[in-house]
Amino acid sequence: MKIRISTQVKGSPIQIMKRFDRALFEALSPPGMRVIIHQFEGSGEGDTVRVTLIPFGISWLKQD
Repeated sequence: MKIRISTQVKGSPIQIMKRFDRALFEALSPPGMRVIIHQFEGSGEGDTVRVTLIPFGISWLKQD
């Protein structure tokens, strides 16, 4: 199964990636879905992000 969620944001990809912190990650969460952020180290290589999507109970881990 694949789920694709897209959100439009103003700015170039480089500008967005420079601002991609925990607060922006929370702001980009899909409407109507609660996201519990267990760990957010950043979006760069070697950074770990671990979240749970409520109400689905889906856990997601990004770890390089």
